[in-house]
Amino acid sequence: MNESIKNDAQSEIVQKILGAVGLAARARKCLTGTEICVDYMRAGKGKLLVIASDISDNTKKKLVKTALFHKIPYAEPRIDKGSLAKAVGKKSDAAAVLI
Repeated sequence: MNESIKNDAQSEIVQKILGAVGLAARARKCLTGTEICVDYMRAGKGKLLVIASDISDNTKKKLVKTALFHKIPYAEPRIDKGSLAKAVGKKSDAAAVLI
């Protein structure tokens, strides 16, 4: 029973994150794509980086290192690339979203 409650809570958190990302996308306050996110973080822009859970280790390493170096918080929720892309209104996969 505790496992069921835990899964429900995680699902609710994921839905809230996707909703916030979608809202930021509709307000045109987010960027998608690994290289664009890295470029903007290097320029000192961005408040939060959301990373998809199913990206390659090299891509994740690049995004996390850049975020840490530039002191930009990041989140790695259990959200796949397709769901993240759908939340921002993209048809292809989105490995990262910078808000």
